[in-house]
Amino acid sequence: MDIRRIQYPFTEWDSVPPEGQVIAIGDFDGVHLGHREVISRAIERARLLGVPAAIMTFEPRPRDVL
Repeated sequence: MDIRRIQYPFTEWDSVPPEGQVIAIGDFDGVHLGHREVISRAIERARLLGVPAAIMTFEPRPRDVL
């Protein structure tokens, strides 16, 4: 798994696979059953489409900012 840190404004479009990808987006503050389900559905969908799967989370956490 690659870990990539991005910041706003996003300028690294060359790192996005040209065929697209499936992204699970959330505040993954721990990998409990709900998070596992979201991640596994993203992986399953990516396999069906033949594209990479990714997870996007936030730092700092939205709860700490808003």
